[in-house]
Amino acid sequence: MSSSPENCVVIAGYTIPISPAGRRMWPREVRASIATESLEPTANSGQVIKKYKITANMLSCWRRSLKSGKYDDLRDGPPSQSTIGKEDILFVPAIVSDSEVKKKRRILNDCSPIEIESRGSVIRLSGDVSVERIAKIVQALESA
Repeated sequence: MSSSPENCVVIAGYTIPISPAGRRMWPREVRASIATESLEPTANSGQVIKKYKITANMLSCWRRSLKSGKYDDLRDGPPSQSTIGKEDILFVPAIVSDSEVKKKRRILNDCSPIEIESRGSVIRLSGDVSVERIAKIVQALESA
């Protein structure tokens, strides 16, 4: 879309076209960039909203679009999780050695919570779960 400079506004370095009705028309590339920025581990959504002068609903919508793969055609890197097919998923076998149980239990007690993702579900376990229990859960998931 071509817009004359008087029909644009510059926000945080991005030139945003303004519609005849006075609404900002955020280009897809900019929406994807802002959504990606807001999902960085150190990002603060409130600061992103203020920086780009957008609403929380706009940011939420752009994030959903990013996560659903709507902006994947703009990426140079690997596809997002939403575009990965079943044939692309690889599982690594979990092997539990009895001789390592005590060592692993001590390590697990010092760790943050454990998350196991399987078939669209997430199982969250506290860091103090025994290795035996984790092994049983993995075996149940494999046989399901």
